[in-house]
Amino acid sequence: MITIGDFSFPERTTIAQVSVIEAKSKVRKEIRIQSMLKESPEALQRAIEAFDRGDASLSLQAGRYYMGRRRELLATSNLPGGATWVDFLVLTRDRYERSEAIHAHLVEITTGRGDFSLFNLGNWTAPLCAVLRPSQAVERFEITTASEVFALEETIPAGGELIVDSDARQVYVNGENRRASAGLSFPHLIQGANVVAVQTLPAEAAATCTLQYRDRWV
Repeated sequence: MITIGDFSFPERTTIAQVSVIEAKSKVRKEIRIQSMLKESPEALQRAIEAFDRGDASLSLQAGRYYMGRRRELLATSNLPGGATWVDFLVLTRDRYERSEAIHAHLVEITTGRGDFSLFNLGNWTAPLCAVLRPSQAVERFEITTASEVFALEETIPAGGELIVDSDARQVYVNGENRRASAGLSFPHLIQGANVVAVQTLPAEAAATCTLQYRDRWV
């Protein structure tokens, strides 16, 4: 079933076509949805407005979604039986389809290292979000994945919070942007099974670390 926000297109009278294009120097997807609606398009209009604001997502199959904005919407009403023909064109934020479910895994770090066994169900790399909360000050934080090493030389005070958001490519310490302190490489999961190591210095500084991610497809 194709949905946008809380609006569901009728399955029997809806088709979708997906094309990969380059727009604004970025690879994205252009999705055309054509549908014959039995009801007024007002509910669809509200869902599209929420989609444009980033408050709703587009799903072509259950459990996955795209973010983006409308390119074009044509609606022909007052057809026989009160039906409305809709031709809706979408430009996605990027080329990726993400899982609606967020996977979250937590480990306690007591000797300077924590290990995660994670599985990416998608067919493409999945960006990681790491949240570190130390009970003692940490001076260095490192994440090692199969393909990348992310390191941050930054003091995270006891009781503070570090957030590494690979999808947005941002780093925050207690809510303040520390992107300039990080390198160019951000941690991602490869397709399938992954072993991820998290390390902190000094090694005796206890902390908790949560890794979160969404499966991702192209």
